Formats: sequence, C-alpha cells, structure tokens
Amino acid sequence: MSERDQEGAQPAPKADSPQSIYQARLQAAQGEEARLDGVSLRIGLLRFAVFVAAIVLCIAAFDGYPRGAPAPLMWGLFFVAVLAFVALLFRHSAVLAAREQARHRQAVNRRGLARLDGSWAAELVRPLSASASRPPYAEDLDVVGSASLLLLCDSTQTEGGEAALLRALSRAVAPEPTPEAAQARQAAVRELVPMLDLRQALEVAGRQLQSQKGRKTSAQPLLSWGEGPSLVSGSLPGLRVLVALPLLTLALLVLRLSRPEFAPWLAWPLSLGLAIQALLFLFTARPINRLITTIGQGEVALSPYGDMLELLAQASFSAAGNQALRAAVRSEGQGPATLLRRLQGDYSYLQLRTNPLVWLPINLLCLWDLFFALRVERWQAQVGPRLRGWLAALAELEAGSSLANLGFDHPTWTWPELVGEPATFAAEDLGHPLMAAGKRVGNNVTLPGPGQAFLITGSNMSGKSTLLRSIGLCQVMAQAGAPVCARRARLSPMSLRTVMRVDDSLARGVSHFYAELQRIKEVVDASHGTPPLLYLLDEILHGTNTRERELGARLVVRTLCRRGATGAVSTHDLSLASLAEETAGAVHNVHFTEIIEGERMRFDFRLRQGPVRTTNALRLMREVGIDLDWPRSSEPDHKSDVW
Repeated sequence: MSERDQEGAQPAPKADSPQSIYQARLQAAQGEEARLDGVSLRIGLLRFAVFVAAIVLCIAAFDGYPRGAPAPLMWGLFFVAVLAFVALLFRHSAVLAAREQARHRQAVNRRGLARLDGSWAAELVRPLSASASRPPYAEDLDVVGSASLLLLCDSTQTEGGEAALLRALSRAVAPEPTPEAAQARQAAVRELVPMLDLRQALEVAGRQLQSQKGRKTSAQPLLSWGEGPSLVSGSLPGLRVLVALPLLTLALLVLRLSRPEFAPWLAWPLSLGLAIQALLFLFTARPINRLITTIGQGEVALSPYGDMLELLAQASFSAAGNQALRAAVRSEGQGPATLLRRLQGDYSYLQLRTNPLVWLPINLLCLWDLFFALRVERWQAQVGPRLRGWLAALAELEAGSSLANLGFDHPTWTWPELVGEPATFAAEDLGHPLMAAGKRVGNNVTLPGPGQAFLITGSNMSGKSTLLRSIGLCQVMAQAGAPVCARRARLSPMSLRTVMRVDDSLARGVSHFYAELQRIKEVVDASHGTPPLLYLLDEILHGTNTRERELGARLVVRTLCRRGATGAVSTHDLSLASLAEETAGAVHNVHFTEIIEGERMRFDFRLRQGPVRTTNALRLMREVGIDLDWPRSSEPDHKSDVW
C-alpha cells in the first residue's frame, strides 16, 4: 500500500524501530559524554592538587622540611607525586579521547535520525573527491548533489570509501550480463544491515580523520610513499651499517669521562667518530625532511585507519563478498592496526625537531633522525606494498555499510529479485526513495520487455518525471546491491541511460538543443551493447519546433525498439500516442492525470493505462496568478486547454 500524509499526532515509534534505536543510542552517548565530563573535571582538579603537592615536596626536600624528616623520604614522595601526575596525564588523555568518541557517536545517531525525518535533504553538499567519478545518469536521477541518493545513504569517511560508493551506484552504466555479481553484492550489503554496532563503530573511527581538516581524508600520499622508492637509504649505500656508529662513539665518550687516564688516546677516535656523524647528519638532512613531509600529508590518518582496519579484520562475516574483504586485511603476525600504530610511533619520534635545543645535540651524538627514518623505511619495504589492498578493502566495506543504511532505515523496502531474463523490470508499489514516506505514492510498474517501451503522457505536475526517476533509481540501487523503494521488485541487469536534465554551456559554445542531441546520441549508441539498454527520456527534443520535435521523437523511440532496448518516454505531444499503432503494440500508452473538484485541481499521482485525455497548462497559469488578459467570454474547460 502507498504511504500518505496523515493528520493528527503521530504514534510513538516502536521499541525496535530504527527511530527508537537511534534515539536510544543518541541518549546513551549523551549520557556517556556527561559522565566523562565529570570524570575529566575530577581528574583535572586532582592533577592540579598533585602538581602543587609535587612542588611543595620538592621545596621541602631542598630545605629540609619538615624538620626531622629524612631527605630520602621527601625525595621519594616527590618522585611518587611526579609519577602520579604523569599517570593522571595519560588517564586524562584517555578520558578526553573517550569523550570525543561519545560526541562522534552522537553525530552518527543524529545523522541516522535525520535520514528518517527528512532533514538530511537540507544538509550542505561537500564536493566529491577527485577519485570519485559520476555516472552519466547522476544528475538526471539525483544520484549526486543536494537531496541526492548519495547524500541520503553516505556514511563513508574516506575519499576511497566515497569513490567505492559511487562505483557501486554506477554499476548500471555497464553491468555484468548475468545477475550473479549483483546477487553477491546484495548478499554482502544485506548481511551488514543488522550489524549496526560494526557500522557505527566504523563511522565513529572514521570521523576522527576529519577532526582537523573537516573533509574526507585521502590516503593517496600515504599509498604513493608506501609503493615508492626509499628516500633516505637510497641516497647513500651502507647507511644501515653506519647508523651503528653512535654506539661506538658513545662508548668512547663514556670511557673518556670515566677513565681520565685514557683521555689522550681516545680524543682522536672520538673526534673522528663525531665528525663522521656530523657529516652524516648534514648529508641525510634533506632526504629525511622529504620523508617527513611525504608521510606528514597522511600521518593524521594512521591511527584511525588502523582502528577501522582492525574492525574489518575482527568482524564475523558469512557472505562471500564480506569474507573476501576481511581476508584482504588479515595477515600472519601483526594485524594492520598494530603495523600502522608502529609506523605512527616511529614517525612521531621524528618530530623531535620541534624542540631544536634537544634535537640538534641528540642528532650529533646519536643520529636520532637517521635511526628512526631507517626504521620507517624498513616498514615501508615490508608493509607499504600491502597498504593499497588494505585500504581498497576498507573502502568497499564503507560503501557496503552506507548502502546497508538504506535497509536498516527502511525495513519496508524490498530486496529485489535479480534474474537473468532479458530486459526485465517489474515493481509493485514502486516509489521515489528520496521523497518523504508520507508524501510518497507508489505505482505498479512493469516495463513491457525487450524492444518495447512505455509512452507516458499526462498533465503538468502529475508525476511523469517522478515515475521515470523512480524506475531509474530502482535499477541503480538494485545493481548496487541495495534494497529498493517498492513492495516487491524483479529485474535483470540492464545498461541504464537517461535524458532528463540537459544543461547548455556558454563556455563550450553548446546550446541547449545541441547538448540534448549529444545526450540522445549516447543513448542510441548504448542500444548496441550487451546487456540490453534501459532508457528513460523526459520530454526530449523540446528545444526545437513542434513538427521536428514530434518527428525526431518518433524516430528515436522506434529505433530503440527495433534494437531490443526497453524503457519509458514522457511527453506532452499527445500525437505521439499513435506510436502504439505504428509499432504494432511495441509502444504502450500510459498516463497520469489531474482530478478537478469544483474550482480546485489536485493530483493522485496514479499511473493509468492509455493516453491522457486532458491538459492543464492554462489552468495552472491562472491558478498561480500570472497577470494576463484572460478571455472573459468563456471559462477554461477542465478537459483541455482550449478556450
């Protein structure tokens, strides 16, 4: 049954409804944040008290107070206070991190509630990442942009995840000729629907990537470095041997200070060793700087990426597609999270340069930067080539998790049956997934099959374009592996092409009509391919005169039918209804119409058989109050626009 607007108070959501689940999780996260705020305040006060106590104990130890107290005891208490302060510092950092995660959980559940109440459509659209390519039907079907399918379901937090989601929504461009691949994607997405804990934990971990930059993080700098050449060890052979030189020089230095009688004999070897280390420090400074800069472009992502990969590696899956993703990040020995944290730890030691007074002497004595740079490059050689596969698997999981949002948020939507029959599309109670549930009106739509088409006529605002987009989005979502907005759906893999929104380009010197012709050419060219073509054309060729528009539209539809394509064409040219006879029934007439109740006109958005018999353009012009010299001798006939 279709969902309609309901008057009066809305019933409270069921305890197991998506709305109640999101609301309960939001309240739990808010309570956790409040609790952690209190813990943070108490730890802060305790840190201050311990700090003051440490100062008092230090002064007392120096001055011998209280009188009679042994100095070792006072110094011991001082060091205990210092250790307590450090422990509280680490504990406070952990509490602040947990509080930040509670805030991220709140954002995730608020986003879930927004998807349900319709406020998601008002969200600002962030530019797509450079790695994300749009399918040719993206704008026509609102796959991207404001109030789009992508904005509705997207919970990806990385550029790779966003690109993977768009690839999934582009499967209808050139789908596999058999339905097995789409069935496997559907099984993987369907398995993720009840795994709300995993999906939200993945999103919470990913949100840490954007805490500083406010946008989705690109892993490309990290991947390029991981697969690239060694910047430091490649500059001078034998560096891994020379990095052991500080062990010798430090031993000589300790011996010289502890045994003064050997000082004359140790001066020259010690000076030579320090001179060589100074030269190594100067020689490797530039490649080490390049290494730090290269990793620094993606370093902020290392720990969150590790957390996300660990979630994937530890997840329990039964769907073959999800098992393959998990296998891609599992390896013998240490897991991805441990390896990435090890890299982040080594990289953090290279940040000692932020304190030049310590950094310069420790590098001259110990070759600190060189030692940790070589450790980083050892990681690069051992782990770097595996990074791309890890992050590709993670991106696919993010995409599947986003599509699973649709199944969790809309339990009444159906999982379509994907079949191998040619050019099949049948849906019961098909609706537009981007419309609010209370305003959505469903229709039973069964496209007539290969070499046949619907010709949709109807009044303005009656629902023709909405139906075309509902058909297109159903095909897109089904081939992506997602549920569709219908009570039941059965369809086969088809190559989808649309001509709905056409933009001219002054910069390229392309008129609206010529731009539309280019789009129509793409549709006609695609009709030669395999699998068969599903086309959706909305008021084509309306940029030319009536005679040529009618003739051109006839030729396009008849050509597509002869080539075995199937689809739907909307038009205001009622004369095109004769195509049903001219094509021996290959073109089927269906229509929408308005309902006149007194002086009021309304629409029920129901699809009916046959061509439309009424028009409403002049009535609409009058109803919106366009100030024209309307004829006084007659009233508009609700069956036509003829006065």
